Amino acid sequence: MGPHQSAHGNHAGDFPVLFSNDGYAKMCFFTNKFTPSEAIGHSVIIHRNPDDYRTQPAGDSGKRLACGVITEA
Repeated sequence: MGPHQSAHGNHAGDFPVLFSNDGYAKMCFFTNKFTPSEAIGHSVIIHRNPDDYRTQPAGDSGKRLACGVITEA
């Protein structure tokens, strides 16, 4: 189960697909699944492939390419 005990593909941690160009990627999106303050201290993981939003636990999204901890600026 993901954040807020929701099934995979429906939890707060599933972000839209991130695309890159020449090794750079930027993303901006809006969500009502969490607030910025709730994200602080949690991690973000970027996988090689898009999430299929079905397969457990990580949506058959492939290897982990990068990760980081969300901090307050």
